[in-house]
Amino acid sequence: MALNCAAFSFNSLRRSDAILTMVGNCRHIPAAIKQQWVTMSAQMKPKAIARVTDTSHRTINRVLRLSRLTGSIVKRPLESGCPRALSGACRY
Repeated sequence: MALNCAAFSFNSLRRSDAILTMVGNCRHIPAAIKQQWVTMSAQMKPKAIARVTDTSHRTINRVLRLSRLTGSIVKRPLESGCPRALSGACRY
């Protein structure tokens, strides 16, 4: 299915065509694809985006909500790595 619009090329958004990394039940979706979903949401409903891109509507909704709340499409941790082990010398 090849739907073309002035702003979108839906062929590049299909799950089978995009490079996705799977880890267990999680699937890494590149930020460029997520950004395109946000752009598409100006003209389409989330369920329509999910149908065209062959992605779960829950995934689309999650990305759109994160974009609305934070302005970013990717969750970033506040600090990377493991928390420090506190020694006994530190007193609070």
